[in-house]
Amino acid sequence: MNSSTQRAPDPVYGTILVPLDGSHLTDGAIPTARALAARFGATVHTVTVAASDLELHRIRGEAARALGTDPDDPRIHVEVDTDVAGAVQRRASDLDSCLVCLSTHGRGRVAGTLIGSTARDIIERGRQPVVVAGPFVVHPDPEDETAIPPLGVDHLVACVDGTPASERGLPVAAAWAHALGMNTVAEGVETADAADILGQIGVTCLQGYLFARPMPLEQLEIWL
Repeated sequence: MNSSTQRAPDPVYGTILVPLDGSHLTDGAIPTARALAARFGATVHTVTVAASDLELHRIRGEAARALGTDPDDPRIHVEVDTDVAGAVQRRASDLDSCLVCLSTHGRGRVAGTLIGSTARDIIERGRQPVVVAGPFVVHPDPEDETAIPPLGVDHLVACVDGTPASERGLPVAAAWAHALGMNTVAEGVETADAADILGQIGVTCLQGYLFARPMPLEQLEIWL
């Protein structure tokens, strides 16, 4: 791990923007957006991309129902364009300290991908940070006892592969966790230097060979 890695400032956002298309799937991102807005003290806005002006009245009505407000609410935005990702990006750029929050069905152009095509386009082309809510968060199974509300977890997981590029995301992950009141857990810590760096960037929990190796349960009870 690079010793020059610095702690990142906590993120601050004034607007949470939810792209909608009138579907039950995209509407499902609103609870997550509201949870984020509550943590950041932000305001939830929506944006829908229409093919023509003839759809504006209908679209504003659908967005108003999803947001629980009236169609004239200034937080509802409608863009007439054929480029969905580009229109979302323009609207996000116009809003104050914007974070985009969207849902995805978890399928993409290539089998096995985890993000749908529209969501991927917004992520790849946009300059604002994006939070993506998957199908199990957007529409949890009511009979699933393990289902949790948006942001109902107490820890954040950052996936790294040992490359410098992936490790650059660790300070950002730690800052997000701190801002959202979560813990960060770093696994695979093997050296004291790595532990020191992780502590400096805000990681709160460490585990790995530096502390202990896998052991039988009876030995673990003694070790604890």
